[in-house]
Amino acid sequence: MGGAYVYNFPQAAIPGEIVDVTIQLWAPAEAGAYKGSWMIQSPWGAYLGVGEYNAAMYAQIVVSSEKHPTYGITGVNYNVVRDPTYGCQANVRYTIYATITVNGAAHVVYYWTKSDDTQEGKGNIKFKEAGSAVVSVSWQLHWGAATNPRWVMLHTITDDEVVQDWGKASFNYDCLPPG
Repeated sequence: MGGAYVYNFPQAAIPGEIVDVTIQLWAPAEAGAYKGSWMIQSPWGAYLGVGEYNAAMYAQIVVSSEKHPTYGITGVNYNVVRDPTYGCQANVRYTIYATITVNGAAHVVYYWTKSDDTQEGKGNIKFKEAGSAVVSVSWQLHWGAATNPRWVMLHTITDDEVVQDWGKASFNYDCLPPG
């Protein structure tokens, strides 16, 4: 992908601050899949990436020669939130959030399956352009519920009838009733 070799920060950044850096790219003329990777370089020359392994940031694109390319889901990321965060109240609610990302205009139908063989939360999202949307499902557990691991899974169906299962978001219910 074409673009400048170096981009400067628009302002100084202090630890914990978020700064937007615009990177302009040009898609290649030839059809195919392309990936561009970047790292931040400190004033003293150290390269800084993302996460535990200091990985490069990247953007992936697909250049198509089709007049009407097919768009769809490029990924789903889960986040499990427990309420209350810790402790064992009479009721503990787990909310599982799924961020659905698409690479263009798409219609997505979704539903959830839980490890107790129930399905719920059917819905649909109409994306007008590439982007992300967050959907969620909750699971409330009471004292006396079995303390076994649980999971939920998001299933999606797109307009071209592609059905996908997006892995399991797992959590452990570890509360026992008092006594």
